[in-house]
Amino acid sequence: MSEDQRRRASDNAPLLFVRLSDQDFDRFHGAHIPYSGSTGKGAVKGYEPFGPSLATFTGCLVDALAAMQWRRTELTWRDGQWLALRLV
Repeated sequence: MSEDQRRRASDNAPLLFVRLSDQDFDRFHGAHIPYSGSTGKGAVKGYEPFGPSLATFTGCLVDALAAMQWRRTELTWRDGQWLALRLV
């Protein structure tokens, strides 16, 4: 596998932003960042403690953080995907 193929594969790894506010959703969608799913104001079964969430890809991480104006973020690996949680 070439370095470019590895980079593209990592850019497409699943990323779930969790505990989102209504303002986070508005900012994310306003920036027209690609995403693969959204819970809106609800939570995904099995992820209830994480609250409202939005699924995207690791290649969108920097743009999404900038759009939502998150300054500090914790990334963890769970069930085959990255979870991003805003730290205050």
